[in-house]
Amino acid sequence: MRPHWGVLVPALLSGALALAEPVPNAKRIYIAPDDHTDYLWSGDEEAYRQAFVEMIDYYLDLADATEDHRPEHQSRWSCDGSLWMWTYERNKTPEGFERLLSRIRDGHMSVPLNALVSTYGAQPTEAVLRGMYYPGRIERRHGVRFPIAIAMEDQTLPYGLGALWAGSGARYSWKGICGCATRIRKNERRPQAVELVDSDPEFRSLYPYPVIGVFGKGWDDLKTLTDEFVTVARAKTDASRKVIVSDQLDFFRDFESSHGADLPTMSVGFGNEWDLYSASMSEVSARVRRAVERLRAAEGLATLVARERPGFWSSREQAREQAWMNLGVYWEHNWTSDSPVISREARAVWQRRLAGQIAGYVDTLHDDAVYALEHQNPLVAGRVRGGDAYPGETFSLLSIDNPDVLLWSVKPAEEGIEQGIVTRVWNLAPHEQRFSLSLTPAMESATQTTHIETDRAAVPVSQWVLSATAARSQLLTYRLRPAH
Repeated sequence: MRPHWGVLVPALLSGALALAEPVPNAKRIYIAPDDHTDYLWSGDEEAYRQAFVEMIDYYLDLADATEDHRPEHQSRWSCDGSLWMWTYERNKTPEGFERLLSRIRDGHMSVPLNALVSTYGAQPTEAVLRGMYYPGRIERRHGVRFPIAIAMEDQTLPYGLGALWAGSGARYSWKGICGCATRIRKNERRPQAVELVDSDPEFRSLYPYPVIGVFGKGWDDLKTLTDEFVTVARAKTDASRKVIVSDQLDFFRDFESSHGADLPTMSVGFGNEWDLYSASMSEVSARVRRAVERLRAAEGLATLVARERPGFWSSREQAREQAWMNLGVYWEHNWTSDSPVISREARAVWQRRLAGQIAGYVDTLHDDAVYALEHQNPLVAGRVRGGDAYPGETFSLLSIDNPDVLLWSVKPAEEGIEQGIVTRVWNLAPHEQRFSLSLTPAMESATQTTHIETDRAAVPVSQWVLSATAARSQLLTYRLRPAH
């Protein structure tokens, strides 16, 4: 893999603008240090575990050391995957992990929703969402938000990915490409430096905005430890420009406040290229895809069981969270497997291990739910096992009144059935649709959530029925609370 950075193209994902205070029209150049993670490229899993922890520790210490500097010249750092935070949590005390969270809250660290740098075109929709569930858990437990998602290095970007990110809570995204291993017209390597973006005529003609982002540092190195961004920002700030050490989010907030209302919108796809590499392990990848499809049935059955036996769901928390992280990293972008350090055989063993854990979790959940239903509701269990048909209302849990709006999935809330039943509905029509959703036996309240289950806003429920509108092709997620 080669360097991932290029001219920064900001993407403001769908949602209402949250305008900040007006800022002067002076040039503001945000330089954001990170270390591009080519997982299992520059080292094995243990090497990356150590590197993630060491880098986070280093930049937490550097943030402390520069705390008396001007805000724009204090150290900041951007992890490029939630696996960094996952690893740090599992290698630190609760107090140590809270230190990281406090720096995420105050803008000295940022973490995206995506687990790693992935190829998305071959992923099932639900796999994309489950791969972001770990940040969702951290959001709910610790009161932080992760409003950015990224897909770097691959030249292409599949249609609809931005909508899934936005529905999961992301407001911003950016993409850097490497111009390597591609049949698409290559881009020349473009150095990103303060002087270039400030004075180069070609850059200024392509990017006329005074709010500029310059992101990236680490190439494919295993780790990057440097204080040069603090030094450069202080040295290059002058009367004509302010150079700001960035966590990426501050750039987007400034850009959105200054120019967001004037940006054009577009809905396009940029195709698939590296995304197709997952077919190089066709049966292993197919096993993961089949598991994701079976997951919807398994979780639907688990919902029926958990309503009477809450522990059926809560006892599987550790295996469930591991499955979601594994879905987030299975499509990690180094499918060419030509690392100078990690052999193709070792990479294949890793992929098979992830696939085995994902499929094992889903199969066990499904089979255990069927077994539990045999004792709980043998009419229902017989139907699941292929027995005789029975009146449909006996098995009815959720119903929707619009045939163009698909009842996509139903599951217990991640923190337990006591926190509600989570369901997704998907408008398959090319235009807006009104629909009503009902829960058996009755619904007490409902909340619209992100796709990773963080609550957004209460939804009115009238006579035990949720009524709402879905935009064309829109996927919506709700938390439903049964009446008692």
